[in-house]
Amino acid sequence: MFSQSIGNMRGASGQAVALPMIIIALTIILTIGMFSFEVGRIAIARDQLQSATEAAALAGAAAMAGSANTDIAVAQQEAKDAAKRVFRDNEIFGGLLLFSQESQSAPILPGSASLVFQFLDPNNNNAPVPEGDPRGKAFEVRSDYALASLAGQIIGLKNSTTRIQAKSSGGVGELDVVLCFDCSNSMRFNTFSTAVNRRFNTSTGRVDYNIFAQRSLSPTGGIAPQDLGVNAALRGQTDNSLPGNTPPGSANPNGVTDVVVNFDERLAFGGFSEGEFTFPNLASLVEASRGNLENEAVFQSSGAAMALQGVVTPKAGYKAKYFELARKHTHPWAEAEKAATDFFTLMNNNTRAHFGLVTFNSIVGNSPTFTFSQPNVGDGYPAGGIGVFPLPAIPLSAANGQTNFNEAKNALAQVVPFNNTNIGGALDRAQQFFATNTTRPNAKKAIILFTDGIPTVGNPSPEQAAFQAANQCRQKGVAVFTVGLNLNPSERQEQAQVLTQITGTAGNGGRFFQVTDASKLNAAFSSIARSLTQLVQ
Repeated sequence: MFSQSIGNMRGASGQAVALPMIIIALTIILTIGMFSFEVGRIAIARDQLQSATEAAALAGAAAMAGSANTDIAVAQQEAKDAAKRVFRDNEIFGGLLLFSQESQSAPILPGSASLVFQFLDPNNNNAPVPEGDPRGKAFEVRSDYALASLAGQIIGLKNSTTRIQAKSSGGVGELDVVLCFDCSNSMRFNTFSTAVNRRFNTSTGRVDYNIFAQRSLSPTGGIAPQDLGVNAALRGQTDNSLPGNTPPGSANPNGVTDVVVNFDERLAFGGFSEGEFTFPNLASLVEASRGNLENEAVFQSSGAAMALQGVVTPKAGYKAKYFELARKHTHPWAEAEKAATDFFTLMNNNTRAHFGLVTFNSIVGNSPTFTFSQPNVGDGYPAGGIGVFPLPAIPLSAANGQTNFNEAKNALAQVVPFNNTNIGGALDRAQQFFATNTTRPNAKKAIILFTDGIPTVGNPSPEQAAFQAANQCRQKGVAVFTVGLNLNPSERQEQAQVLTQITGTAGNGGRFFQVTDASKLNAAFSSIARSLTQLVQ
């Protein structure tokens, strides 16, 4: 065929066309082929770069949403770091992407890339904002890659490159999330506390504080409502040998009159101070919790001075300081409250979330100002008074741009643990929040159920009530993420079975997380944030 072509190239005189003409023709053909190959190669590389850039943007958005750091600048740096790692794990033509710098203006070596990151405000047409700006809830990645030119190498231009670029952004879309937060008695069960029999010793003429038991031995936990039951009557037994109308305690040595929190987190309380308030011994905890250190008059009339004269100086605010510190050192309550508050903060910083909150024990909060009443000490001691305790529910805001973040976070800080666990009622209340006037049309819907137990309240049975509520969530397209805190190995399997079934019944992409160490709760909530990112993406 080739010889025939050569023959056809002869002129009328029979002389052959000059050899240089053949070379030129072949060169043109090869050049066109090489150009076509290079164009195809660039197109493939551009697709691979785009895929790597999209993966990096999604990884950055997920890292920002699931960051365990409430500092927005730190969370954004974590997003950049995650994007870099994922970008490097991708390839172009089998070679790993080598990241060189965060700039597209400087030259880059053949086979390497540069990245530029930008944070965008999705509520303002994705306008760029400075790093550290809380409006930057979307994450953009721009990449620039120097593709080595094969054609250039063939002709001796070893550093010849073609610059290709890609761009992608990631971020959590609109998300409406309601947290159901367990406020039952068992949230106090791991607290260092001391159960005390406070009584007047007639032989010494002083008040004794006899230790009845130590460590977390009752659900009272050292904060009201204490629910001491029949033992509360011991507080009110009259001892005529003491002045004033508030007896210091019981003459009966066999009952509990007080339960206090050991602020120093030790089995036997050894003293604790914060600011101007000093708690040098067990007696100071007991008297502060009773309100007997507020002023000199009550200090003397209550009998507190018998044990603490010259040791503690009474002053206003001792009782409030006791309960402030008691709350901080009540476990696992303190860890759970912090983890939930951090979760709200993270989601507010890094996503486009609106928030709701349902707190529950045996009953379920149904409004922001909902409360329940209970004796501060117990039915047997009416002198302790009746306490009014918050159990709020914060609905999702109307679709008006308000997130209800502050309302939910502040409401959580008011609640105290008490009573049993109505999971079915809490889920039912939460799913009612997803009405058309309180949720955004395009928002993904999710409920996060946090509990340290299993359902113990509900009809026709506690578990059936929970499953029925979960099924209603399924019908409304609401995912249910469950966090089961369980510090008792013998109960973990049962809890996992029940909460897994709740999550599975609701469907829609929810997941179950079991936590066996309260200090790991933040990690569980961060995992949920990442899961919500993936759900919305």
